[in-house]
Amino acid sequence: MTRSIDLEIKVGIFVAFGVGLVLFTIMLLGGGRTLFEKGTTFSAKFPQVEGLVEGATVKVAGVKVGQVKTIEFQSEHNLVNVTFSVNEQFASAVREDSTVGIQTQGVLGDRYIVVNPGGLSSKAAADGTELKAEHPKDLKDYLSNADEVLDRVKNTLKNAEAILTNFNRDNRSDLFFKNLTEMTENLSGATDGLPTKMKDVTTAAKHMKSILAKIDNGEGTVGALINDPSLYDDVKNLLGGANRNKVLKYFIKKSVETSREKAEKAEKTN
Repeated sequence: MTRSIDLEIKVGIFVAFGVGLVLFTIMLLGGGRTLFEKGTTFSAKFPQVEGLVEGATVKVAGVKVGQVKTIEFQSEHNLVNVTFSVNEQFASAVREDSTVGIQTQGVLGDRYIVVNPGGLSSKAAADGTELKAEHPKDLKDYLSNADEVLDRVKNTLKNAEAILTNFNRDNRSDLFFKNLTEMTENLSGATDGLPTKMKDVTTAAKHMKSILAKIDNGEGTVGALINDPSLYDDVKNLLGGANRNKVLKYFIKKSVETSREKAEKAEKTN
């Protein structure tokens, strides 16, 4: 009898230990780890939290730092108050100007809380602080955006199909490619002599550079006139004297008339 009781006690202890181990594993995988850790509690109010449940993950900069504790609807404000805890080692990342949002893991995944850290100059938020909430997007908003994208893609494909249909009508495509080939051949022919022309331009530029260098060095008549101020003054005095000297004016006039008469006789002879 005593042996039977001892066996039942051992079996009971074993079963209780197994159940406790299973419950501990479930809590650990589901975020129950925070039950054994100190945490700081914060809250935020949202107009709607569709898909968010108690026990959902809380992340800061993509790192899991806590979980949602309670979700309560406040009828006096028509808002949903979400209370969540952050592990003590990450609590300093939550500041007074931090904001709280609700995001979805994947298109149809679970909803979770994301805390955007505030500025480094702000103080760390105290336990029980209500943080500013960012209005979350509904799933229907994402689906609506997807519908708009699909409509635009559909219209684009329809326009492309219309363009291709017109392009293939009345052998327009053949004519287009034929004209393109001719234009390419003409362009190729026009550029065949380009290296020779560029060589001529380069040679002319070298000659011009040489002439300008000689002028700058005072070589030749032009160089002398430009670089020798005395020649310029002589020419200026000569022309100025001609304007004042009647005798020199007479000889210049006579020379011009003689040249004109010789030119007229030459034309008559021809």
